Amino acid sequence: MNTSNKLVFFNVYHLLADLFNLMLAYYISYILTAQFIPVNSMQEYLWVLIIYIPIWIFIMSVNGMYDTTTFTYYDRIFRNILFSTIFSSLLVAVLKNSIKESMYNGLLFFIFFLISLIVMLIERYSLLYVIKNPNNKNIKQVMFVGDPKIYEKFNGFIEKTDIKINISSCFSIGEDEFANSEKLKDDVRNFQESLMQHVIDEI
Repeated sequence: MNTSNKLVFFNVYHLLADLFNLMLAYYISYILTAQFIPVNSMQEYLWVLIIYIPIWIFIMSVNGMYDTTTFTYYDRIFRNILFSTIFSSLLVAVLKNSIKESMYNGLLFFIFFLISLIVMLIERYSLLYVIKNPNNKNIKQVMFVGDPKIYEKFNGFIEKTDIKINISSCFSIGEDEFANSEKLKDDVRNFQESLMQHVIDEI
């Protein structure tokens, strides 16, 4: 697969959501820290975001977390977010010795680590719920025509990714029957009738 084809599956909305929520986590962390100890202006600590965010995004990207075809298990989301957060934080902690003392606040950084981890987990799990919600109006209605055994494998893979489709009807071209009786069509001769009765985006 060449680079242009890979970009087709790149989820820009996930990237923008991550950028926004990481900056939001920083803002929340700054406000919370200011409630406990004196802090310098927010701009003094912006170098943390300049280092932290690109590294965090890069690690998530390498692990396929912006690819709609990546299997989105809950534990995979947790593992990648945790790893990205820890690695980015360690890099910032190493670089703190290279900047002025006034540009680093240990409590702010620790709170940012915790808040960013929590916020990003909430964001990703919420997006996954929205994507998998069958009432989502943006989900394409798909008709499957083929072997029921292939359907089971295909549907299983789709359910583990961020690809937004709902297989609303099925037609068997073999002797086997579909396990889901609600989607079962007895004969491919009902194909034209089904197209007239249902809104189908893809076959």
